[in-house]
Amino acid sequence: VDKPIEVWPWNTQQRYRSRQLLEVEKMRKLTDPTLVAEVFEACPKIAHMRRRYTFAFQSLFCMGYQNYIEGEWKAACTFLLKTQSMLGINDGPSGALLRFMEIPYGFKAPAGWQGFHTLGHLGGL
Repeated sequence: VDKPIEVWPWNTQQRYRSRQLLEVEKMRKLTDPTLVAEVFEACPKIAHMRRRYTFAFQSLFCMGYQNYIEGEWKAACTFLLKTQSMLGINDGPSGALLRFMEIPYGFKAPAGWQGFHTLGHLGGL
């Protein structure tokens, strides 16, 4: 039988030191000069995972997503319907956006649309 682990209560000094360490880590991350785009281009594993996503697919998806954000949902639907099946598989993100715009909105952005929705509205995902 293992001995129970002793839990030591935190004192003010430990809390202060912990907050200092968290702040240092946060600043390190905020000042990290690494660009995500460069990592995506340089990392062979990421390149291998992304190989199916052609330039044509990325361009069409980007246009569809931009139209979605801007509330031009009829135009977004046109692009996303193409990207949903152009890879030879069903593209999940395209399908999710299409489902969200269709039910209950009928591909018409709601009044006051700000370009995003909360994750609670994902329906069948």
